Amino acid sequence: MSDTPDSLHFEEYRALRSTIRERGSLRVIVIAITFSAWAGALLATSALFTIPLFSLVPLTVLAAGFEAVFALHVAVERIGRYIHAHYEPLSATTAGWEHAMTAFAASSGGVNPLFPAVFIAATLVNLALGTLTSLDAGGDALARNPWEMLPYAALHAGFIIRVVMAGRFAAGQRAADLREFERLRTPRRMDPL
Repeated sequence: MSDTPDSLHFEEYRALRSTIRERGSLRVIVIAITFSAWAGALLATSALFTIPLFSLVPLTVLAAGFEAVFALHVAVERIGRYIHAHYEPLSATTAGWEHAMTAFAASSGGVNPLFPAVFIAATLVNLALGTLTSLDAGGDALARNPWEMLPYAALHAGFIIRVVMAGRFAAGQRAADLREFERLRTPRRMDPL
């Protein structure tokens, strides 16, 4: 294979499309691993500990899994916008997948690549089980000092806020990334002194 600009562009395009495919598949695998590990951590902490603080272990598993899914999603979208801006407008014969994805306006049917509803539901289950475990172990102590649950609940609320904010970022990422890649593609004019 020669290193002509056309062959280099073709190879880069193929590598980028392959990266999108692989990371998109990896996102689903990370979700499955995250919720399996979360369920195991939740069962273990519920069975072994009565202090709500230990329920932060499964919350940490959820947070780590969400951050991995979010990073994969951001990278896939960013690569897609790069392809959109740098490869698809080159000719009428170029594939138009990324243009079609950007223009596609049909209802998603509730599908979200970040799985926010699932992460939020799992966080609420985690919070509820931690609270119930502590009530079961020493309801009197918790009733006398409910403020002990405040930091525990605040960390769960903080994670829910993170999921919502990441979703908002992801909703606007496609347009913002496309604008930035189109700006970078446009040759700069040198201003005379």
